[in-house]
Amino acid sequence: MHNHTIEQLKSKKQAIVKFVMDKSSGKKIGKVDLAPDLFERDVNYILDYLIQSAEFNSPLLFADFTAWLTDLLVNLKIEPDHVRLSYDFIREGIENHIDHTGILEEYFELSREAFNLSPILDMETMLAPENDLQGKYIRHLVNGDRHLARNLIMDAFHSGKKIKDIYMNVFAPAQRMIGYLWQTNKISVAQEHYATAVTQLIMSELYPHIFHDTQFNGLKMAGVAIGSELHELAIRMVTDFFEMDGWDTYFYGANMPVQSIMKTLDQGKFDLLALSVTMMVHLNEMKKIITEIRRQERFKTVKILVGGNPLNVDPNLWKTLGADGTAKNADLAINVANTWFNIS
Repeated sequence: MHNHTIEQLKSKKQAIVKFVMDKSSGKKIGKVDLAPDLFERDVNYILDYLIQSAEFNSPLLFADFTAWLTDLLVNLKIEPDHVRLSYDFIREGIENHIDHTGILEEYFELSREAFNLSPILDMETMLAPENDLQGKYIRHLVNGDRHLARNLIMDAFHSGKKIKDIYMNVFAPAQRMIGYLWQTNKISVAQEHYATAVTQLIMSELYPHIFHDTQFNGLKMAGVAIGSELHELAIRMVTDFFEMDGWDTYFYGANMPVQSIMKTLDQGKFDLLALSVTMMVHLNEMKKIITEIRRQERFKTVKILVGGNPLNVDPNLWKTLGADGTAKNADLAINVANTWFNIS
């Protein structure tokens, strides 16, 4: 993506927003007449995500955001055609205000698929079967039954269920579903936060058991989440997987400034830094952290592994970020790191 086009998008953004508002009001698109402030906010969001996707040269990121936004708005009773028309007006506004708009064609064309949604399902249809461990667990979380959720997992563990299996086949898909239920307006943000807190609590109870029969390989790994503390669960799971695989691991949670990360790397003499990002808005922060670490000669032997939803959406994004590689889940992260360090 040409930097000139991106800078034009930024400088002309408000003019484009006004154009979209005027066009949408005339066509009575969405809820522009009933809630103009909310409609204007959403148009700003779309342009912000377009700009950031363009900065990372990733139409896939913009298409993923569009699918997320369309799903959310449709569940708020806004017609998919209205969302599509809003995008058409945004595209027209961009053509009227900036040069070289053909560069953005791929971003809008790839996003059009998001407007062809499947029918809205009720929550029960979306969940795993009720007799399934994952299905039972999610229902306990949604219903606010912390003790039942905890007992379910601990009983499964004491009955022989491996911790890795619980993480990969219960916790991880449950958290993805909880996020989707919030996105589709099936549960509240309070329920989403509660579910995450319960899973963290149960993981803490399982944690002492991951040291059982572990043979350490002499390598050290640090795990850090980029962004808020609510999005640290994935990297915590990854860190625990590395611990179970013989690594000496240190989980540092979220919101660590780059200077603190570098101080940690200095003090701990780490071999691997694993960074996780859940939301696209935190990609710039991840890139700044990696860039600053790469500038330091003393960290040249530290491998940087990145992961999270944006990197699953665009598998080549790790190159733009300046990392050494990426992995879609904790198991694959172990495989990648062990290959780097020649561990069989």
